[in-house]
Amino acid sequence: MSARNLVCEAMACTSCTTGPILSATSASVCLVANTSSSSPRASRASASSGRIHRLWIVSDSSCEPCWPDGAWATELQAHGLEPGSCPDAWNLSHPERVEEVARAYGEAGSRIMLTTSSGANRIALARHGLDGRAQEINRAGVEISRRAAGARARVFASMGPCGKLLVAEEVTEKEIAEAFEEQAQALAAAGAAGVVVGQIGDLSEAEL
Repeated sequence: MSARNLVCEAMACTSCTTGPILSATSASVCLVANTSSSSPRASRASASSGRIHRLWIVSDSSCEPCWPDGAWATELQAHGLEPGSCPDAWNLSHPERVEEVARAYGEAGSRIMLTTSSGANRIALARHGLDGRAQEINRAGVEISRRAAGARARVFASMGPCGKLLVAEEVTEKEIAEAFEEQAQALAAAGAAGVVVGQIGDLSEAEL
């Protein structure tokens, strides 16, 4: 089972009247799995460029735009994260600073809050010697954002690239799929309302 299907199943996104929403560009894929009790409304804008296959603009029951948060790495660096270090590890080592960033976005009006977990798959974490803590890091990322969001925002977990190239045979599709599945399970179990997959240059990797 792919990570995409796993997230849909784990989050019971069939309760969403539109079903899972998939937006894809050459660099990113966004999967929205809404589990709120209110009926979500979505409007779709078609793109003629060919780069965007399907674009969905998600609104809540009041039919107002759900504004997302902003850059995480930049804000974490402003809070002391060293360039080149692992931001996802801060979910364990500096959770209070991660929560401070998330809370600031919520106070600024963000209705969709992401998590510090974009690079928290086991393959990417291995560069920092943290591949054995992937589940722990992902769960903590969701828990931090959920605390900061409160009732003001929904938390959508971030999933990003593995950091190795399929085309160069640095990693296999099976290895990526297993890493993404492990990550998706941890994010879903921690209570994320959906998953945003992005910053992946190879769309075939995102589709795994």
